[in-house]
Amino acid sequence: MDAPGLEVVVASGSPIIVDIDARPRVNAYVEKIYGQQSYWLPTLSEGDVLVFTSMMFHRTQNDPQITKTRYSPELRGPIKDQTLAIAATPHDWSKIEVVQDAPTH
Repeated sequence: MDAPGLEVVVASGSPIIVDIDARPRVNAYVEKIYGQQSYWLPTLSEGDVLVFTSMMFHRTQNDPQITKTRYSPELRGPIKDQTLAIAATPHDWSKIEVVQDAPTH
């Protein structure tokens, strides 16, 4: 493999953290809450699609041996049907927490 893949955290979903400068703290938070074993690196081939909500923690694969760039076209849009059950997120969408910085707990 010469370019990094996409890592997702299985069963993650809240809070939504909007400050990307908090990345080191986000990584520490995710590993503390979900554990290192919760990272999943799906095997994707050119043309494959992985669909998930913005509520799932995700990042570019963290491997210092890989030096090429990961390219990732994104298609985003609102989820209009709020009756959908999304794994690891509160069923009451008003309880989905949005924070400016990584939680410290």
